[in-house]
Amino acid sequence: MKSMRKIYSIIALALFAIIVSCTDDELDPLQFKKVSKGTLLALRGDYLDAIYFDGTSGASFVPLITDGTDVFSFEGEFLSDNPSALESIDVYAEDKDEKRTLLKNFKASEFKTGENGRPVITVSFTLAEILPKIGIPATFPLPAATVKSLLKDYAAGINIVTDINLTDGTKVLADDMVASGLYQSDQFYPAMRLPFDVVEYCPYDEAEWEGDYKGLEIGSDDTVGPYTVTFTKTAANTFEVAGLFEDMDNKITVVFSPSTSPYDQDLGNVTATVDGEPFKATKGAYEQCTGTINFTVVYSSGDDEYKFTLQLSKI
Repeated sequence: MKSMRKIYSIIALALFAIIVSCTDDELDPLQFKKVSKGTLLALRGDYLDAIYFDGTSGASFVPLITDGTDVFSFEGEFLSDNPSALESIDVYAEDKDEKRTLLKNFKASEFKTGENGRPVITVSFTLAEILPKIGIPATFPLPAATVKSLLKDYAAGINIVTDINLTDGTKVLADDMVASGLYQSDQFYPAMRLPFDVVEYCPYDEAEWEGDYKGLEIGSDDTVGPYTVTFTKTAANTFEVAGLFEDMDNKITVVFSPSTSPYDQDLGNVTATVDGEPFKATKGAYEQCTGTINFTVVYSSGDDEYKFTLQLSKI
C-alpha cells in the first residue's frame, strides 16, 4: 500500500508539473523545458532520510581526525517515463572553484531494479578517493594546513555532482536541477548535487572550561537571562558552577567526559541541589570549538515540576 501511495503521489506531482510547465516556465517544478521528459536521478535511502526527515548531515568527515576511510554514499533512483533511456551517469567531485573531476562513470548495467520497478544504484566513495580529485593529496593524518583549508574552502561541504547520459546522446545535467519544487518533495529530491560535509573538531581542553559564561534558562514559556555564570575547577574534569539561582542556596557540579570526536562531546554527569532539593539533570553536551554547554534540568517544587534547558556560552 505504501508503494502504491508513493506511485500515485509521483504521478500526481508529475501531472501538475506538466500542466504548470505549459503556462509558466519559472513555476515548472521539474523544469521540463530543460530536463528531457522530467528525467532525473532522485535521492533515496539513508542520505535522504538524514537531510529531509531528520535535518542532519547525509555524509560528513572530520579533517582533524580522519584516516581517509570516511564514506560518502547515496542511493539514487532513475525517474523517467522511459527507464530504458538510461545510458550511464557521470559522478564528479567539485573543487572550491567549481572545477569538476570525474570520480566514476556508472553504466546502466550497474543499476538494479528497485521496489518500484525503476533503476536504482548506490554510489559510494571514500574520502581518500575524493580528495585527490579536488587537488588535495590523500595523506593521513591530514597536515594542519590542509585541515585549515578544508574548513575554510569547503565550509559548505565538498559537492559530489552527477550528470545523466541518455541513450539518444543527450544529457540531463545537475546544473538544470534548480527549481525549488524539486527539493520540497521527498519523491523528487535530486541526488545530482550533494555535499560531503566538513566538520570542525577541537580536542578536549580542560583548562579552557574554567571561567565566566553567559547563561540562559530556556523554559517552555519564557527565557531568563542572560546572566553571568562562573565555572571553578574542583577535581579532574569537574567544575562547580556559581551564579545560577542566586536567590537560593544551591550547589551545582558539572563533570566533562573528554571527547575523541565532535560526536561524543558529552557531560558525564550534572548534579544540582537547590534549597536542599535535588534537580533531575540529563547528561548534557558541550562544544569545545565554540565554548558552549547545554544541559536540561527538571526541578520539583511541591506538586509542580519545572523543566528547562541551561545554555552557557564562554565569555
